[in-house]
Amino acid sequence: MDIIVTQLVESLHSARSTEQLVRPLLEMLNNITGMESTYLTTIELDKGKQTVKYARNIGTLAIPEGFDVSWADSLCKRSIESCVTTTSDVENLWGDSKAAKKIRYLFVHEHAYCF
Repeated sequence: MDIIVTQLVESLHSARSTEQLVRPLLEMLNNITGMESTYLTTIELDKGKQTVKYARNIGTLAIPEGFDVSWADSLCKRSIESCVTTTSDVENLWGDSKAAKKIRYLFVHEHAYCF
């Protein structure tokens, strides 16, 4: 854990742009959680969309940067509203989601994580 705190402090100190800050944070999040993909999204409520701004993919799951979904139908919105922060049962929980169907090909094990 000391290594992660050190990396965090170094990233905060040396970052000169949002990207220089976010990319190391995604790597740290991956190292802590073991998730194949970590990403930061933006949510534009006025446009009704959620867009992947930065992504780190290390396994077969590949969430592309620039990928967007309808915010009203997004898995993260549903996760927040239902207080389910992690699940391996996306299909049964939110099988009616057009966003889930749109990105289904991206998921190997259909996990949804929103923090």
